[in-house]
Amino acid sequence: MHAIEFQNVSFSYGPDAPPALADVSFHIDEGEFVALVGDNGSGKSTVARLCDAFAAPTSGEACVLGHDIASIADTDDVFALRRKVGFVFQNPDDQLVASLVVDEVAFGPRNLGLPREDILARIDEALAAVGMSDAVGRDVNALSGGQRQRIAIADALAMRPRLLILDEPTSMIDAEGRRDLMSVIERLHDGGMTILLITHDPSEAARAERILRMRDGRVSEVSHDEMRAEARESTPAATQPAASAVPPAAIQPAAAPPAASAPVPPTPPAAPSEPPAPLIRFENVSFTYDGAATRTFALMTPQAPATPALSNVDLAIYEGETLAVAGPNGSGKTTLIQHMNGLLKPTGGRVFVNDTDTSSKAGANAARRVVGITFQYPERSLFAETVRDEIAFGPRNLGLAEDKVDQRVRTALDALALPYELFAERNPFGLSGGEQRKVAIAAVLAMRPRVLVLDEPCAGMDIPSHDHLIGLLRQLKATRQTIVIVTHEQRDIDILADRVFRLG
Repeated sequence: MHAIEFQNVSFSYGPDAPPALADVSFHIDEGEFVALVGDNGSGKSTVARLCDAFAAPTSGEACVLGHDIASIADTDDVFALRRKVGFVFQNPDDQLVASLVVDEVAFGPRNLGLPREDILARIDEALAAVGMSDAVGRDVNALSGGQRQRIAIADALAMRPRLLILDEPTSMIDAEGRRDLMSVIERLHDGGMTILLITHDPSEAARAERILRMRDGRVSEVSHDEMRAEARESTPAATQPAASAVPPAAIQPAAAPPAASAPVPPTPPAAPSEPPAPLIRFENVSFTYDGAATRTFALMTPQAPATPALSNVDLAIYEGETLAVAGPNGSGKTTLIQHMNGLLKPTGGRVFVNDTDTSSKAGANAARRVVGITFQYPERSLFAETVRDEIAFGPRNLGLAEDKVDQRVRTALDALALPYELFAERNPFGLSGGEQRKVAIAAVLAMRPRVLVLDEPCAGMDIPSHDHLIGLLRQLKATRQTIVIVTHEQRDIDILADRVFRLG
């Protein structure tokens, strides 16, 4: 029996939008493990959304676990399907609902009306499967992006679904976590679960029984030999010669304000008479997230105490250097960079940007004029109705004339390989995850910050987009742009970083 069957399925997100799927036909049998690969914007996430009835085909027939998606749309039968399908979104924050991990993983089983002891057993089983048993009493909002992604997977597993759909589940997880999660997926498949894994990683796709590729809204089958060859070739950026091109002026870093001292080397000289002043300085910085105030489901003994996200951090970042911030999920990487422009205030210690303490409102505002951050999840920073307005927002707030704003928008889109004619008038929320990430980066580049901070910038990107972005960062590095990059990818660290600051 087919768990999923698409017959001549087409889908568009609006009457004027280009087709996301065009006459797609494929099937997945019950008990199969199938990987779905393809470039950003090729239609992978759209297939996944149709499989869980988040949308219905524009034309054609999509049938999942015996349910015709078009006929159950807007009916209670949708919930009957979703009790059988576990869906893990590309961004876990799209599906997490509770304050505490225990309540989050309990949410689905509770809605099935299961007795308390069965719910507890499912929580233990699901958290153990994703390596998060020790997080049962923690505040969901205090977890790292990778940890929240694991909790989202635990949510799905706690429902014991017949079909598990995972949309880029490893994109925010460190290397050890990726290996562990792929082992979990294989164990679930060995136990008879049907699995659809959406991934950009050829080595992950090669572990599936079958591999399907999306391209221009259509689907085709890929051999394991072809996928293994792509896995061997998936590190081209590491072997490319250093980029020599200089980025256009509109994305070069802004010159330092007149009062600032002359640029300094990326690392202090061996025996300076006067050490250069760091552009960003952490002095004995600690930070602890507030614990959850309430528990909505009394399943457990008193809540585990909050643990510090940062403890006594000393760090100096110098103008013109590229610093990589590394460490396992939950080690405090995102927390660290959110102190760099005053988004977070230290629980203890102080942070200085351009010699200004960021603890005050004025200091934080001053830091934000120096430091531009692209977030781990681009959806958090996107808000405009069109890509053009999204990227134009910052330059307009700088008081630039509209022709200068348009020039910056065009140059930033070009830098991220997003053609202006194809993307300028599109809604950012209708883009793929990888495309949204590019738009978020373009919006920061258009501001010309002195310090460019990127939190997992390549997550969710296909291999060509990943290599293009790394090449762009190398070009910016050649102009002495100060860059801070948070990444789990050692190859990107090897290519870009002058120094590495490891947490954990």
